[in-house]
Amino acid sequence: MTVLTLTVCLALYAEVLKNEEESVADSIQLRGGETVVGTILERSPKEGLSLIVRRAWAKQTVPALYESWEKQEAAVVRRASETHRSRLESWKRDRSANPEPDDRVSRWIEAELARLDARDAEPTQLMIVCVKPAEVRQVTRRPTEMSRLLRLAWRCRFANPEKSTVGALQEELRDRGLDTEGREQVSLDDLLPPQPESEDHWLARRAATEVAHDRGLRFVTLGPMLMPEPGSNIPQFRGFPAAMSAGAAGIPGFRDGQEMIDRQLRAVVERKRVGAVVTRHSNSSDLDAVTAEITLWVRLANGRWKAWAKGSATVRAAELKPDELSNQGDNVQIQTSFSFSQSFGFGPGGTHYSETRQSHPNLGAATRKAQSEAKAAFLKEMGTLELKVD
Repeated sequence: MTVLTLTVCLALYAEVLKNEEESVADSIQLRGGETVVGTILERSPKEGLSLIVRRAWAKQTVPALYESWEKQEAAVVRRASETHRSRLESWKRDRSANPEPDDRVSRWIEAELARLDARDAEPTQLMIVCVKPAEVRQVTRRPTEMSRLLRLAWRCRFANPEKSTVGALQEELRDRGLDTEGREQVSLDDLLPPQPESEDHWLARRAATEVAHDRGLRFVTLGPMLMPEPGSNIPQFRGFPAAMSAGAAGIPGFRDGQEMIDRQLRAVVERKRVGAVVTRHSNSSDLDAVTAEITLWVRLANGRWKAWAKGSATVRAAELKPDELSNQGDNVQIQTSFSFSQSFGFGPGGTHYSETRQSHPNLGAATRKAQSEAKAAFLKEMGTLELKVD
């Protein structure tokens, strides 16, 4: 090992040790001399900083600030609680009219309504506070992975995790069997008081939760149509493929994608659901590249459907690795998509289906990979929306 290599290794090791000795909390030093610690949510030149702090820490460490924050919070939380309760009760009525078997979402709604009553009687563990720009002297913001550790510690109700170093907190969390290296978001919704939220954003969160737990809300596009995703149990769509065998291209009004969504998701509206997932596969003109796109559609307060979250990926067959060409059998969704396309005469998967597969034997593998990558991207987007009902 050269001296240069050894020097670099020692420098990197020293940086690791330094990181492990750092606190996991973001901090804001105020001009009045106080330091506020927690995890920063937003930063705006006009509005200042909003951050999550532990209520017990604030009450004990910065009591004067806590008293002011608590007064500011009271009016906002009261209005938000009333709105949240109304939305939950409306959602509960919609689901009771069209129940799901083993309905975990409805059970969560009942529990959330009960928690709202408990929150009225007892303050939540965490609170969101705002610091104006003129009050700030210095801001120290930790990397995302450190913020995630603090969120996990709050969920475990550790004592004073804001003072813990990265290394110490990682060890404590591992002792609890928790993944300290993960990247998925750690939700704190149930540890915070209700916050103001637009109607459309609430509907997007409701939609993301519905598509994660309810039947019959997933579709694939076939030419100008939407079809149930294979395995979907949608009574309204039974026998639909045969009825459409004459070709849907002649149905008026389906040239526009928005019109297609509005018309063909009527069955979802009739079930009083506000979310649907639509998967679309498309091929390049030379049939060497496949694009997979998975979209969450949300029925907004105005009754129109809007594409809210999306995951997409494009894969070129020529760039596939040898191990990605194995297990050439297409999955059920891809097989069904090709079969329907062949029946209806849509695109390259229609009347020339056999020729297409023979001349482009890696098309299925490319589709599988594109579908997998699009799904991973889509689930990441959904993780920021979906209510944790389990």
